[in-house]
Amino acid sequence: MSKRLRARVNLGRDKQGKPIYKWASAYSQEALDAEIARIHQEYDRAHHRRKPAKASASPVEPSCVPDDQIPVPDIGASPSPLSAPSCPTPGADSRRRKGKTPVKGSASPVEPSRVPDDQIPIPDAGTSPSLLSVPPCPTPAPDSSADATQATLAALTAAVARLTVMVEAIVSQSAPTPAPVCPTFEAYATRWYRLYKQPKIRESSRAMYENAMRHHLFPVIGSRRIDEITADELQELILQYDGMSKSTIDKVMLTLRQVFARAVMDDLIRRSPVDQMEPPKGTQKERLPLTMEQVEAITAAAPHHKYGILPLLMLYTGLRRGEAVALRWKDIDFERGIITVSQAAVYIGNRTTQIGDTKTKAGHRKLPLLPILREQLGTPGAPDNYVLYNRTTPLPYTSIKRHWTQLQEDIPAMADATPHRLRHTYLLLLRRAGVDAATQQYLMGHADYDTTANIYTHIDETDVTTATAQLLTTLPPR
Repeated sequence: MSKRLRARVNLGRDKQGKPIYKWASAYSQEALDAEIARIHQEYDRAHHRRKPAKASASPVEPSCVPDDQIPVPDIGASPSPLSAPSCPTPGADSRRRKGKTPVKGSASPVEPSRVPDDQIPIPDAGTSPSLLSVPPCPTPAPDSSADATQATLAALTAAVARLTVMVEAIVSQSAPTPAPVCPTFEAYATRWYRLYKQPKIRESSRAMYENAMRHHLFPVIGSRRIDEITADELQELILQYDGMSKSTIDKVMLTLRQVFARAVMDDLIRRSPVDQMEPPKGTQKERLPLTMEQVEAITAAAPHHKYGILPLLMLYTGLRRGEAVALRWKDIDFERGIITVSQAAVYIGNRTTQIGDTKTKAGHRKLPLLPILREQLGTPGAPDNYVLYNRTTPLPYTSIKRHWTQLQEDIPAMADATPHRLRHTYLLLLRRAGVDAATQQYLMGHADYDTTANIYTHIDETDVTTATAQLLTTLPPR
């Protein structure tokens, strides 16, 4: 079914000078033009506009025009329709020609008027061919010219409106949608971090991502459009870290991988260039546990040091540094000998300390309170006070560094010790005590046993000697 066409018809103005409109509609252009003319006629009849005088019902005697008054066209001129004196067509929808055609032999230009075929009289067979008969022109009404002009303007307005709609439709279909401008890596990575990463991670992880972006990525590729960055460009970037720590390389790669993965999801790029990268291995310093001689020396000297509770708490509980700082007296059940771990301190910069959740859900755990540690803790303080030095506020990061440096200077066995090496030593003590693997993983607060086995488990000569003795007991006698 064809589309219905519509046009707004201008019928003039009312007594207050406001325009009068009416809508016309049809399924073809010819029908629409006829509908516009009909609306004009009905409006004219309804408002009693003056019409041209109608011809008499009685027969009209045709008038004869002498031969000398018939205009003779110039030689070489193209044949044209017969012209007659100006005579407006009856009806409000008649259209007058604006130009006037000069007639040869007349003193002034004469406007031609097209006479309908049914009004041209057919001469009798005996009539002389030199005589041209035309019907008399009715006397035009004074306002017929204004009506014709108004009808012409209305038709032109409707045509312009239709043409405008057609052009707009063609332009809207053919004009290509402008492609969005791809953002730079810095703008896109900043938006990704703010919307998708920052709300879900701990403060320590936020510091890691922000450091990777601001110090390692933005200075090199921050101004580049993200759809223009190639795998070769990223490979050259990461090769600059060859020889540096594996931790730094992993953090840069982790940030790159997540940013470009999001760009693929947003249809900014077809595939991630990070998938084609081959980062260097980097260096990784193995964190070995302390020897049993170091453990004995620290256990003997720490109780006499003003900061000695710090290494003892970490050595005999395996707590992470942040978990040890966040431990309160109310978390220790001295009667049952149980330590409950549910929070950890997060450092922002060098001074600000926040208490939040543990690193993972597995960090929520209960630990045994060993007698040697219970003796060193002494009398508990207020339930909400922190265990380290019975403070009402958590120990700042700068204080931990200062206290640890002082311990290393005063206790020779701690010269090369770090808080994390004490945590490795705790797992060694558990394994030497015969604690099963699942319990080791739980007490260490690891989400999976692979971390416990691959990173924290260390084999030394003592383990080899113990294994040898166990084998000897199981072998049959010779």
